[in-house]
Amino acid sequence: MVGRVWLELMLVKTIVITRPVASAAAFWQRLDGELPGRFVPIFAPLTENVSVEAKIEIQGVGGLVFSSANAVEQFAARWRERELTAWCVGDATRDAAVLAGFKAVSAGGNGADLENLIREKAGSSGGKLLHIRGVHSTGLAIPSVVIYDQVAKALDTSILAKLESGVDVVTFFSPRAALLFGEMAVGRGWNFVDTTAVCFSAAIAAEVVDIGFGRVVACDRPNMANMLDRLRRLV
Repeated sequence: MVGRVWLELMLVKTIVITRPVASAAAFWQRLDGELPGRFVPIFAPLTENVSVEAKIEIQGVGGLVFSSANAVEQFAARWRERELTAWCVGDATRDAAVLAGFKAVSAGGNGADLENLIREKAGSSGGKLLHIRGVHSTGLAIPSVVIYDQVAKALDTSILAKLESGVDVVTFFSPRAALLFGEMAVGRGWNFVDTTAVCFSAAIAAEVVDIGFGRVVACDRPNMANMLDRLRRLV
């Protein structure tokens, strides 16, 4: 505990990042860039994105719907199609689509916002929309293709030891990660009374309320600006 006490005296907080390795590294780079020296990261990837064999028929499709940046990245790595508009759940997914070469539109929020966007824009898409998603993503009322899975990933004993000794902040970016963390915490006797869980959305926050965190904070809108703002308020 000596190390953690020293960090607290220096107003530096330990932050657990539960995203997959590549996404966690990108998030940490941005967080430390905007709040330099205020957090010490503990990388605890609870999932690994694994491609699922799939066939996508583009003929007759007027637009692609993405409910996660992971889906965009998986699609972009395996298919060349970039002419169709990408309809995206939020800004982070839109940014990933733009980076991949799509013309992209953001619903600026959650699944309900994405469904509203689809209802408003489907008529002008010039064809049916196709939802590109992961195994654990919530399906929409349109045709979909599953192209990846978020496979559970066991944490190293060194990371488990840090969680047991106590951390300041745990971040959650997906319901899947929140669910897996809750399952992992059962029976371990971890004390999170002084720990804040910061969640990318209210839906994710609902998955962690019973874990025992002293405080659970959810972003008003699921985007990186909101996530960073919530973390800024903690330091």
